[in-house]
Amino acid sequence: MTELTGKDFADSAGHWYRRDGQPAYTIIGKNGRERNTTLRDAREHGLVPSVSTICRLEARPALERWKIEQACLACITLPRLQGESDDAFMSSALEDSRKQAQKAAERGTYLHGLIERAIGADPLEGVSGADMAIVTPVLSWISEHFQHPEWKRNPERSFAAAKFGGKIDLHCTTGNSAVVIDFKTKSGISKGKELAYDEHITQLAAYAYGLGAPIAQCINLFIDVDVPGLIVAKEWTALERDQGWQAFSHLLGLWYVRKGL
Repeated sequence: MTELTGKDFADSAGHWYRRDGQPAYTIIGKNGRERNTTLRDAREHGLVPSVSTICRLEARPALERWKIEQACLACITLPRLQGESDDAFMSSALEDSRKQAQKAAERGTYLHGLIERAIGADPLEGVSGADMAIVTPVLSWISEHFQHPEWKRNPERSFAAAKFGGKIDLHCTTGNSAVVIDFKTKSGISKGKELAYDEHITQLAAYAYGLGAPIAQCINLFIDVDVPGLIVAKEWTALERDQGWQAFSHLLGLWYVRKGL
């Protein structure tokens, strides 16, 4: 069996969507080769930006603090070459911290993909026991809290609204109610540690509205990537969801002004 890697799964950051909701992450250039979609392509083909793209306009203090901590850690642990200038050493430390951040992002993307496949009953060949120990408790949590829901997956989980699109981890509609769940993989979840921030509900509210379910139940599921079974759920209130949508609407307007679309 070939072991799966994070590259086997798509990452939603910086992506574009067609008006029918289909992803347009890449495009065939004039030279006949596939490349990443650009803003110019979006203008030409009438593509809409992803929710993640819009949400990046909002300040994320926790993420920035983590990046600073990674840079500081690199400065402490990275060997300094004899005669290396301060500028050269700082450049090396920043590059090392970026690699650590990229590694963490790829790990999260990989686990996201495994969970999505498992929910859809897709075969998970080549998956290590350690990774399944992270995935299986998530499936158990979903089964325990939502009895027999009609979970929407490919291709329904990609959507496009009037001015934005997105790729949702998990959502379902039962009768007149709906739920939208977004997975957040993290390292070092501890008791009492703050996990949920305003940008999380901004993202979830955009997904809910984009799906045409503005009153959907919105949940972030924080999953520890190091401790199997350590899961913390954050269910946002209706007021928080509505405020999240207001925030996203303003960010969306700002993005369109800045990009001239």
